[in-house]
Amino acid sequence: MILLRALILFLFATLPVLAEGLSALARVDAMRSGLVSTGGGLELRLGLTQPVPWRVRLMDDPPRLVIDTREVDWAGAEVLAMVRPAVAMRAGSFRPGWSRLVLELDGPYRLDRAEMLTGDEPRIELALAPTDAASFAVETARPD
Repeated sequence: MILLRALILFLFATLPVLAEGLSALARVDAMRSGLVSTGGGLELRLGLTQPVPWRVRLMDDPPRLVIDTREVDWAGAEVLAMVRPAVAMRAGSFRPGWSRLVLELDGPYRLDRAEMLTGDEPRIELALAPTDAASFAVETARPD
């Protein structure tokens, strides 16, 4: 009986340590992430520790790219060097269970490509290209 109690106490003491590695929270992998200026446009690569549900949209006043994801710790994203057309970045919790990354842009852009790659190295890849103000206004007026 004493041995059983000792075993139970040991299990209760070690379970939090074992559970530490089990998290639904994805993290940004800074070594596989980056912003690259592409002759007027922009490419964004966000390496993640696991695939997550996500969406992307463009918004106005000021022009910005908004990426909403399910439970991402954006701590690794702060190493992304700002390159034009990105002029500022902020990230954090958006609403319970959701996180948001916002890239402010220096003008109107359109999404050329937006995809989540899964597998051994999951990541979100986006490509932006310059567009005219009227096309940007149509894109940003779309409902959520």
